[in-house]
Amino acid sequence: MVSERIWHLVARKLSGEASSGEIKELEDLLRQDPGTASQVEIHEAYFRQQSPEINPDETDRAAWQKQLVQMQRHFPGEFDNEASKPFRPALKKTKKPLLLIVSCTVITLAVAVWFFANNYPRSRQIATQVDTGHGNLYFGKGRNVLPDGTIVWVNSNSSITCKPGYGQSNRDILLSGEAYFDVTHRALPLVVHAGPVNITVKGTAFNVRSYPGDSKVETALIRGVVELSTHFDAERKILLKPNEKIVIYTKEDCRPAKARGIESISSQPLVYEVNKLTRESQSRLIPEIAWLDNKLVFNSEPLADLAERMGRWYNVSIHIEDESIAREKFTGVFQNESLEEALNAMQLTYSFRYSRKGNIITIQK
Repeated sequence: MVSERIWHLVARKLSGEASSGEIKELEDLLRQDPGTASQVEIHEAYFRQQSPEINPDETDRAAWQKQLVQMQRHFPGEFDNEASKPFRPALKKTKKPLLLIVSCTVITLAVAVWFFANNYPRSRQIATQVDTGHGNLYFGKGRNVLPDGTIVWVNSNSSITCKPGYGQSNRDILLSGEAYFDVTHRALPLVVHAGPVNITVKGTAFNVRSYPGDSKVETALIRGVVELSTHFDAERKILLKPNEKIVIYTKEDCRPAKARGIESISSQPLVYEVNKLTRESQSRLIPEIAWLDNKLVFNSEPLADLAERMGRWYNVSIHIEDESIAREKFTGVFQNESLEEALNAMQLTYSFRYSRKGNIITIQK
């Protein structure tokens, strides 16, 4: 099959074994299959990203010891030997012969691209396009191909609306919620309007989270360059580079002390913070875009922020009554777990109590 041939060639290309003829064949096949081409492009971006170095600090060590105590309490006898072991980061040792390393690399790549082709992203179903009148085009949850060839994956409880004349006189998109954009390069820039934030791009891949009522707008850049501005100060521009994430705070009472403040021409300052994208230590997934694979991934995330995401994930409202537990940080991956299973697993890291009444979850110390 053509699809199998494409992923076979991708594996050879990424392992450095593809001939010039095979690379040309791959390019021709992808040109005929834009949908698979988009998946290949995302996969190659993941493959080429460098994993951050693991440098455990005292906070990591303390969290590790706290986790051990909890595990020893819940599973006596199974973790006793771990208490005497020092905390060490997971380091990769490469003492095998070069031939073995190359062979394993090719096998791993073949398995990885096969899995990717068959499973990623699981939310790639085609969503329904609706003409809302006046030339507006509305797209809901799923994989959407816009008139200009741009591909957008829309998350749950989210939608995008293309303005009249999209692809001809403009490339303006209104976002409500969360979406991942793989933008087709055109002379006319694409602009995503996410609440008070405008994100301008030409050809790139990025994720935007901007739900109604949120106190911030988050943008994670996978590839390319994006330019951000706000309604507060349209003249002020912020450039984001690949593997960076920016959080722009839109409500003054929700801004952390460490966020940057820029004096604005308007009465309201632009406050934001920029950080490098990281991967969750076990799954190696980037939390900001793991939802494309139907996974909820969090990496050292405060419970206050995690509660918002879990609320949308499980369609509940989560209230935290104790400020100290709201600041505690959690790391993990949820996929098929129920809400109760997820909360019970989190209790193994930090002790807290929770109760449920209908769709309202209350967390207490």
